[in-house]
Amino acid sequence: MDTSHVEHPTEPLSRVEVDLGAITANVTAVRRIVGEGPVICGVVKKNAYGLGAVTVAHRMAKAGCGMLAVYGPDEAEALTAGAVTTPLLVLYPLRRLTRTEGLYRPASAGRLHLTVHDPDQLDQLDAVGRAFGIRLPVHLYLDTGMSRSGLDAAQFADALKRQPDRRYLRFAGVMSHLATAGGDAKRAAKQRDRFDDALAEHRGLIPKDALIHLANTYGLLREAAYHRAMVRPGLGLYGYGEDDLLGEPTVAPDHRWTPTVRWVSRVVQVGTYPRHAAVGYGATHKLTRKSTLGLVPVGYGDGYPLALSSNPERRAAVRVRVGDAWHDADVLGKVNMDQLSVDLTDAVKTAGVEAATLKGAEVEVYGRDPEARNALPRLARLAGTTCYELLTRLSPGLPRVYRQ
Repeated sequence: MDTSHVEHPTEPLSRVEVDLGAITANVTAVRRIVGEGPVICGVVKKNAYGLGAVTVAHRMAKAGCGMLAVYGPDEAEALTAGAVTTPLLVLYPLRRLTRTEGLYRPASAGRLHLTVHDPDQLDQLDAVGRAFGIRLPVHLYLDTGMSRSGLDAAQFADALKRQPDRRYLRFAGVMSHLATAGGDAKRAAKQRDRFDDALAEHRGLIPKDALIHLANTYGLLREAAYHRAMVRPGLGLYGYGEDDLLGEPTVAPDHRWTPTVRWVSRVVQVGTYPRHAAVGYGATHKLTRKSTLGLVPVGYGDGYPLALSSNPERRAAVRVRVGDAWHDADVLGKVNMDQLSVDLTDAVKTAGVEAATLKGAEVEVYGRDPEARNALPRLARLAGTTCYELLTRLSPGLPRVYRQ
């Protein structure tokens, strides 16, 4: 059969490569830091920080995460539909549940753990458990200074005292959340002290098997005193976070996470432009030399920050592959919705090639080398934001390619 006339789909303009082996390495690193006791609860909310929740969740569970945290019930349902059987901690204040929802199965199996934010929610969840004839595992969220949600000290005490009245709830955990573990260690320590004071005051009412948990990625690196019965690393499991930690941590001070993400595209157009030519919308960049510019089909519509548009004080870069070597290429002018202009002048000179040969060259938009100019933490700082945002803003339309 002659298939020469059949059109084949064009390859994606760019793709996000996710190194699952790096996630395994990071889970293993957490286990090494916290020891054998604590449960590792891997945070996979917002589609595993944009990297694909079902695939990432399966890898985290295989690597040793005994629980996984999501924000909303829709995220929990997606994991359940994807055959994830690891217990799930829902951080959102869930109040209702029906038998027709995707969460009924994990709830009836005791694998759906719910975070309690206020006293009314306790009564509402007790009614859900009564309707299903099951005991729902709940974690009391004590607000120790985040001022975002959670039980105050009096509500926490009342919830514990009224445990016998809520027969369809199992008090499976007590938790809080650190607001400044990455930056203000003293304030984080005050939160920890408030948490400990509440635990000590009501120790006789807290079930002995309850999971006590406080530490996020920054907390588990900061001090062993934050580790408790469970830790909840998020960003660290994806390979980032130590660059933002201010002050000297007492736990694993030389620790480096293994970065997970590469964003890869290619040069689709090459041109040579004279000195003083203006580049891009608004003519915000003027060339200071005769230059070879490349066009990369990536922009803010794909999740590349508009804030990385060039100016005299800030210059983001991508890396371009020429042969076996990688060359930095500055981003010039304004970031477009779907295009970047990058400076290939030095790459052409250093590699000793004709400019036209760079059409089709591989471009690494975000790289895994923490020392490179296109490393995610460096670009986040240049953009005045965080790795959290750069990861979660990656467009869902970008294919995720998983490496083992």
